[in-house]
Amino acid sequence: MAITKLNASVDLLNDVDTTTAAPADKELLAWDASAGQWEPLENNYATESYVNSAIEDYSPPAVVSSVNGKIGDVVLDAADVGASTFSGAYNDLTGKPTIPTNNNQLTNGAGYTTYSGADAVKTSGAQNVGGVKRFTSELRCNANIIAYYSDIRLKDVQGPIENPVEKVKAIETFYYTHGDRARELGYEGSKIQVGVSAQSVQAVAPELIHRAPIDDDGAGGSVTGESYITVDYAGLVPLLIESIKTLSAEIEELKKG
Repeated sequence: MAITKLNASVDLLNDVDTTTAAPADKELLAWDASAGQWEPLENNYATESYVNSAIEDYSPPAVVSSVNGKIGDVVLDAADVGASTFSGAYNDLTGKPTIPTNNNQLTNGAGYTTYSGADAVKTSGAQNVGGVKRFTSELRCNANIIAYYSDIRLKDVQGPIENPVEKVKAIETFYYTHGDRARELGYEGSKIQVGVSAQSVQAVAPELIHRAPIDDDGAGGSVTGESYITVDYAGLVPLLIESIKTLSAEIEELKKG
């Protein structure tokens, strides 16, 4: 009897005969081919010469030298491993995530919205953009800003500016810096600026008053509930012009006297 390498056809539990002679502690087992089971070695087998001869009889399994008839440095293709090809189409993927259909939710690597609609702001070139656009910082232009219209043909004149000098005299002017409440609303810096009191302008020319953008909710209401206001500074120019004209006329009358 020779030692045979254990393989898948030999059941380690069911094929060990422990009824004929139970194996002792650390006793060797031998495979009995005729009985189809492992049995404890008889004393005449448990010799060094037997074990050595059994080891010499053992032959390891052959090393695989080819795959599908390919010998040497084997390069497997799809047919060898049963691989399938991928078309590259997104819908061929399994477990794919849901991509939002709203383009405003998509961003590129820089984090900017990849929206390309008609009112998306371009970085160059001419463009017509509708709707109110709000900027939380300064708007600086290298060229002039041309706005609105002044053509008399487009205007329905309602009357002259009366008492322009008195109106201008009623407007409070001063140097100022941001107050505590302005800082709470997000204004920064300590630069000294020159300006007017919107309330004093409102008293003589209410048509030049608008809600301050920092307090405008976009629907005509106040964000803070305090209804902060601002002045259309360009609208003050006609008042100044008319004041100069009035004062000039008075000077001419004085010269005549």
